[in-house]
Amino acid sequence: MFGNFVLLGVLLADTLFYLGMYLLFRERREFLCFAAICFVEMGYSFFSGDRPILDFIPGLSWHFVVTADNLLMVAVIVLFTVYIQLITQKPMGKYFWTSVYCASGLFAVLVIFFEPILY
Repeated sequence: MFGNFVLLGVLLADTLFYLGMYLLFRERREFLCFAAICFVEMGYSFFSGDRPILDFIPGLSWHFVVTADNLLMVAVIVLFTVYIQLITQKPMGKYFWTSVYCASGLFAVLVIFFEPILY
């Protein structure tokens, strides 16, 4: 439990640092994207592992926690691919990025509309 809160604190500090870097260098959008990755990863670590969210709100259903956990994982993957696109000067291929986004969207649809036993 203590490790989760250390991780949350580090990710919050990283989020604020990269937001500050974005405010100083507005033309560098990768700072904003990495701040968003840190923020979403903070939410992901809150819903996964020891699940500290259940200590704060004990009445949450298991289905909601698992759904939020998986959706935040998809958001981290999509944001990280956007970040990789922003920092690379040479494009890696249109079909690669399209396949990553389609697979992430398909998994997000599975998470939203189907039971956790399916995925």
